[in-house]
Amino acid sequence: MQWSPETIAEVAHAYRTNYVLSKGDRQDRLIKAERYFWAAEAVMDASMDGTLPVELIDALLHLLPQTKGSSRTSLPTRSRTS
Repeated sequence: MQWSPETIAEVAHAYRTNYVLSKGDRQDRLIKAERYFWAAEAVMDASMDGTLPVELIDALLHLLPQTKGSSRTSLPTRSRTS
């Protein structure tokens, strides 16, 4: 994959959209997320190949939602069960 600024923006947006859609129920995920799955594959492949551009990581970080009551963004976390 060629990592132009336009490609980075497109992949970042599609990756984030895929992530958000994957939080829906199975039916929503299968119907809506299918068209954005290519971005998740592109990010995973580039990450494994060591070719993931820093600009893409930066673009993804700028797409994170703001945390309530804070100006910082945070990565989603999984809740742990005791």
